[in-house]
Amino acid sequence: MPESFEAWDCSAPILPARSRLYTLPPIGIGTSLVESLCSYVVRLADAHAVSVGDLVGRELSQAGEKPLVWLGRFMRQHRAASHGFHARANAINGTGETARRWINAIERATLQNRLRFLTLAPFEQVFSRQGVPRGVRAWCSACYEEQKECGEAIYDPLLWTVALVSLCPRHLTRLEEECPHCHSRSMPLAVYSRPGHCSHCQEWLGKPVGSADRYGRHPEAAPDAALMRAQAIGDLIRMAPALDGVALHRVWIANLKACIETVVNGSLGEIAKRLDYKGADRLYQVDRDLCKRLAANYRRSGRSHGWRKKGGKIICEQVDLRMLLEESLALDEPVSAHHIAARIGYANDGYLQRKFPDLCRAIRRKIAVQEAERRVAMERLLTEALNEEPPPTLNDLRARAEDRGTETKA
Repeated sequence: MPESFEAWDCSAPILPARSRLYTLPPIGIGTSLVESLCSYVVRLADAHAVSVGDLVGRELSQAGEKPLVWLGRFMRQHRAASHGFHARANAINGTGETARRWINAIERATLQNRLRFLTLAPFEQVFSRQGVPRGVRAWCSACYEEQKECGEAIYDPLLWTVALVSLCPRHLTRLEEECPHCHSRSMPLAVYSRPGHCSHCQEWLGKPVGSADRYGRHPEAAPDAALMRAQAIGDLIRMAPALDGVALHRVWIANLKACIETVVNGSLGEIAKRLDYKGADRLYQVDRDLCKRLAANYRRSGRSHGWRKKGGKIICEQVDLRMLLEESLALDEPVSAHHIAARIGYANDGYLQRKFPDLCRAIRRKIAVQEAERRVAMERLLTEALNEEPPPTLNDLRARAEDRGTETKA
């Protein structure tokens, strides 16, 4: 009798793509408390039981189209075995070229493809690159403690990286920037960053809700403006995945047009202030014609040059101009006479220049010295780049200058 045997399929099975690093799922995409990209890198290093420096310098740096860490000629000659990573700022969580390079490298290494929502990159044509990211790491100690007690993954939300956010909307506690143990401030991504711990002394940063610095037990007890900002920015971050593919730049212009129609008698300065811009330059970059219309409406409204009208008060009678200039001169980074004049309502700084020429001249000299120092720093950066192979692009140099904390002005 012939025997029957089971037929075997000897064709090779189709295997899914394998990632170089763990395919660690990001936390909270589509919520107001989605984690930041810096936090994701810290958790990724913790999952591999290596330091952030080793993970970035030896793995992630080579995963993208361009290296994330550069070794200069000195490092190549004397410290070739070093990972070369130094602490990074919140530009990684922002909207510029730095964020794009890091997103690209980490997505290639982990095969996660939605990491842009851990940054402000979806709002690149809406948010300014300057002034939005917080300069140092900030955290809610109550959130850390709650995550630990509940056995959840410990992470830093993207919301904490925005400079305008000063409190945790969940616990109504102030965001902290200084370690209570060593009194140090940390960069958002440091060589020895660990989830929920100080990157300097490695101490735990969580505290029970009752001992945290609270505004009050109820939302209405918190400062209205601070709570409103935190909730509004959180809502915007939450909607980022749903807005993917939407031309946000056109939406921004449409909102600006609506603002002009609603506030036809408002000045450009008022509109810029409402949008949290330092001046009207950014508005002119978006739509020069609309800004000209708004300025014309403001002039026709009769609100400009109010001091020329009957009963109008001269600005210098309301404000101690000399005191403002002297205070500016005493600052490490003085405010120019032009910006001081704009803040108090003058069309230009001509009056200040005529009234206080010596003070204005001293401010100009101090600003010029600082500009010269910045140029020297940039020249040093460019000189180092000449010795690298392959040479970095201008965008790479700009990102490197941001990472080093070198301030430049366009």
